[in-house]
Amino acid sequence: MTDIDQPGHDQARDRSLRVLLSAYALSQLGNWLFRTGVVFFAYNQNNGSTAVLTTAIVLVYLPILFGSRLLAPLADRLDTRRTLIGLDALRAVLLTVLLVVVWIGVGSTSAATIGVMALLSVLTPFFTASQTAYLRRVLPSERIPGALASVSRIDWSTFVLGTAAAPLLLQYTDLPMLIIVDIVTFVVSGWLLVRLMLAPKPVDGPGGGQAGSWKPRLTLSSKWLLVSVFALNAGAGLINVYPNVVARDFLGGGAGWLSAINLANGVGGVIGATLAGRLRERGGLRAGVLAAVVVAVSLAGMTFVTTAWIAILASSLMLLAGQVFAVTFQSRILADEPVAVAGRVSGLFTMCTFAGVTASMLLFIGMTSSESLRGSFTALLVLASVVALVSAVVGFTALRRYGDRSAEPVLTAEPVPLDARSERP
Repeated sequence: MTDIDQPGHDQARDRSLRVLLSAYALSQLGNWLFRTGVVFFAYNQNNGSTAVLTTAIVLVYLPILFGSRLLAPLADRLDTRRTLIGLDALRAVLLTVLLVVVWIGVGSTSAATIGVMALLSVLTPFFTASQTAYLRRVLPSERIPGALASVSRIDWSTFVLGTAAAPLLLQYTDLPMLIIVDIVTFVVSGWLLVRLMLAPKPVDGPGGGQAGSWKPRLTLSSKWLLVSVFALNAGAGLINVYPNVVARDFLGGGAGWLSAINLANGVGGVIGATLAGRLRERGGLRAGVLAAVVVAVSLAGMTFVTTAWIAILASSLMLLAGQVFAVTFQSRILADEPVAVAGRVSGLFTMCTFAGVTASMLLFIGMTSSESLRGSFTALLVLASVVALVSAVVGFTALRRYGDRSAEPVLTAEPVPLDARSERP
């Protein structure tokens, strides 16, 4: 058994979960404020340069792939509580340096802000992996889907707030004030994380040694599910450009349509994360496979780009189902793998997610560069629907081969005193 059954642990775990989620909400709000504000600032400062806009977006996603592959596995070897606090502190320091650079006017402000954004993106999967590893060590297996659903709900809630607030902050104040607000969110987040209880130390695999030094191969079920994750995001990743393209090129270019689509998508994401939490007790992997089918159908519905209510409803439904898929599949992969490699598993999940998104962006650039946007974009959405359906087929195959629910992981975790404040070295 991996779960810890000590008297009094339930209250301590619940308190730590609330602290962790509160800190994450603050840090994610800071992330979205900064990302949205920097992209808007750089785009505006360079007279609407699409090259700058594309570069800024790439520097949000590409570093996440590197961070997922190179940094996320470190979460299994480090003290997760101290790592989370340290990453918040490091992000606050990076933003403080940027604030000084902006104030004294050294070099290009746009280049400096985009550069810091890229560094923050590299650190993001490391933070996510450390948070996931902490949750996997502290919570019983059956509570992991609910915790991941809460994390997803925070992601989308802060997305809505951050993307709406950042342009307003820049409009009524300036870039330094936006940076200061971001610094405050990371500082307060780090201060909250000091209150986390100790996470139990995972017991290593055969041969002993430090936790995380034994790196077993992924189970076959996890490999199948990661392929499904990549395929789904290779189709659904078009949502990153869908609101802008539909609002500008198919609905008359009104900013109001862009806001309406983004707001509906954010609401869909929040509802989907909430629904994923409700399904955790009975859905199993089957709920995730069904969600992949809904994503495929929604992408097909998104081809009605000139009918506003269908376009908005379909994209919102796609994101709703996407959250159910993500929470269900990540929970299953974490349950199938040892506790001691939760950070590595989180990094692989993030890498497959953003590799799929990157593939969808490359398809978008390739298919819309030489033909009329109306025809090529519709064809691209149909192709994305087919790819998402392939994801559902792969997930269904895994369901048939390995069952709806996972077996208990092999490794265990050592109990620790309730009043301990940091993990043992």
